[in-house]
Amino acid sequence: AHYRDFAAALAKAAEVSETLIVMSVLGIISACCGKRFVASPFNGWMEPCNLYILATLPPANNKSLAVSSCLAPIDRWEAEQQQVLEPVIREARSLRRNQESLIASLRAKAAREQDAVKRTQMFADVTKMELELVEIPVPPQIYLNDVTPETLATAVCEQGGRIALISDEGGIMETMSGLYSKGHANYDILLKGIDGGRVRLKRKERDLDINPYLTVLLVVQPQILRNMADRKALQGRGL
Repeated sequence: AHYRDFAAALAKAAEVSETLIVMSVLGIISACCGKRFVASPFNGWMEPCNLYILATLPPANNKSLAVSSCLAPIDRWEAEQQQVLEPVIREARSLRRNQESLIASLRAKAAREQDAVKRTQMFADVTKMELELVEIPVPPQIYLNDVTPETLATAVCEQGGRIALISDEGGIMETMSGLYSKGHANYDILLKGIDGGRVRLKRKERDLDINPYLTVLLVVQPQILRNMADRKALQGRGL
């Protein structure tokens, strides 16, 4: 009843369809529940709770007001969490810089050591110190609205295997369909993210092995759908 009343009131205030508000609210709930809960209609059937929602409205129809109003509780919560974690993050960053400085000093000293036995031991100490580097906490982030497939994969790892794409613009679909990669569409993580399909990525600094659960809530102009329909890379792959 609370969500129904909210949808009716916001639709009236923003002069948009209640359906748009309902879809937006469902997307926000999905962003909060994704990977935390599953639905089981009967034994042996487990269904994830994350949704992919795409709504279209012509320009100048208050879609930004509608989406931002639905996002307000998440924005407040993220800001509160950032404030709580800020001193912890600062302390961790300072400690890690100290550790890295010691490691760099010991590595340089080991490189100058003429005694092979001592040098081997010193490099072993460097390796041990690197394994004990302090991990800097990452503030919780429920959603993104401007991201590449590569940074999306990293964000999913940082956020425990789940995140949402929520936007009142269609730029994310342009990016996924190859805007910055010479037309090469790279949206496998979107295809896998609906049900936690395994994604294994090899990067220069590290390898990523994740089962992403994504929520997608996009409220875009109809032209975005037409652009997607015209891209051959997006056809026939289930997106």
